[in-house]
Amino acid sequence: MFEALRHNFAYNWKNNRRKAMKDLTAWFLFGAIILVFIFWGMQRNQQMGAGVGGAAATVNNDSISPLQLNDAIENLKRDPRMEQLQQLGPETARQMLSRQAMSQLIELELIRQANVRNHIMTSDAEVRDVITTIPAFNEKGQFRRDYYMGYLSNVHKSPGEFEKEIRNQQALHKMVGIFGAALHPLDLSKEKQKSLESLKANMEFVSVPTDALVIPEMIATADVKKFVDDPANKAKIKDYFETHKADFTKDEQIKARHILIQAKAGDPKAEASAMAKIKDIQAKAKTEDFAKLATAYSEDPGSKTSGGLLEFFSRGRMVKEFEDAAFSQPAGQVGEPVKTSYGYHLIKVLEKKPAHSDTLESAQDTIAEHLIARDRTQADMQALEAALKKGDLALINKFVSDHKLKWEETGVFSIDAQAVPKVGQNDEMALQAFKLTPEHPLAQSLVRQGPRAYITRYKAAGADPKISPKSDETAAMMREMMAGRQSEDTLQSWLNDMRKNSKIVINGSMPSNSSPPESAD
Repeated sequence: MFEALRHNFAYNWKNNRRKAMKDLTAWFLFGAIILVFIFWGMQRNQQMGAGVGGAAATVNNDSISPLQLNDAIENLKRDPRMEQLQQLGPETARQMLSRQAMSQLIELELIRQANVRNHIMTSDAEVRDVITTIPAFNEKGQFRRDYYMGYLSNVHKSPGEFEKEIRNQQALHKMVGIFGAALHPLDLSKEKQKSLESLKANMEFVSVPTDALVIPEMIATADVKKFVDDPANKAKIKDYFETHKADFTKDEQIKARHILIQAKAGDPKAEASAMAKIKDIQAKAKTEDFAKLATAYSEDPGSKTSGGLLEFFSRGRMVKEFEDAAFSQPAGQVGEPVKTSYGYHLIKVLEKKPAHSDTLESAQDTIAEHLIARDRTQADMQALEAALKKGDLALINKFVSDHKLKWEETGVFSIDAQAVPKVGQNDEMALQAFKLTPEHPLAQSLVRQGPRAYITRYKAAGADPKISPKSDETAAMMREMMAGRQSEDTLQSWLNDMRKNSKIVINGSMPSNSSPPESAD
């Protein structure tokens, strides 16, 4: 949610250094919200898009459309930092981008709803001020109304629709600003700004997969048997089974392909035309490849390019008419046309998985693997943290070798870099890089980020000592940046609480949105 403002910071760094430095501590908070609303908008309840299940997600019964999700994914794809995801494979990268985009949209919707509840309003004057200062609508510092109207024409919006989005964006700005109220931006002189511009860092790091340091499937069979046979572990196994029953219970699932021909509900002419088209495609499907037909004819933008493919889904994740037809069809056959509020569908069920529940006895070996892996991971991570505090490089290197990890070098980067090279956005790690010195090269604690932790140590950056800032100036800026991070963490904690207390349902039928949690009540 907090990435896009880095781009604003880079722009201001080139064009207005004082503003850039004043914004430095708050860069986590505002940019993504502003850019999201201005350039691709929430567009709530507009152009809902053609998707099997309608909305891509609902947040307390307010919808996030497939169009919004697709726009958000495309927006993330344009971020150069996302290119490194391709190293994980195109399918994994696609799923990660989709989950990130969906998470952003849900957070934005939660904040919007909080604004409504708290009556956070935006005046007409505030809306006007925002619009007239958007760079895309200005030339040489002057607002160009023709640029503004041209943009509205290109995105098919009226001034009223766009101004409503700006009004929402400003309300969000105010809400998020609450969490930045404790920040105290630096007021740096030009000389200090110049020295900070030259400040660069380099570092070596080891990426530690804390959730998969010891892989359950790699636990030796003999160790599993010993664990299961130990009476002291019986209660642990049973407790794990009772608290993770959902992991051992699978509802009936099907995998299918579908073709959608859209039709406006209640329009007899449109419905008749769609039915004629779907009947024609149904006839072709008797002798032609269904996936190729879906690519050629389907009007569902989410699945068209993948031959209409819908990965395994269970009941409750599609519109009822679609779901009833799909689960009643035998595998390998194309069913009769199915009418939903989106038009007419042809469905071909590819595979069915019956409902299945493991017993405690059948699941105990799998549970033992997870428990052993968890215990070993915790023990090894504790040993690593102890070695870091002692500065015991020999033990650290043994940990790296034992787990087949490796030291890598980030390469030199500046303090205004949008990401840490080879790592991506990680503000705590960036701060760490500027704290390490030749005298104290090894960080005494891990930098944690999601399912990973990083061991870090100093590497010479080759900076010019004549123009490097004094240590007290660097330390002051680091404190300010950490204050910004704490503010971000506070906001994220608030959003997490909002998620827990909200009804969030994600449409699993959206092919670009594979495997997120289905709902959080």
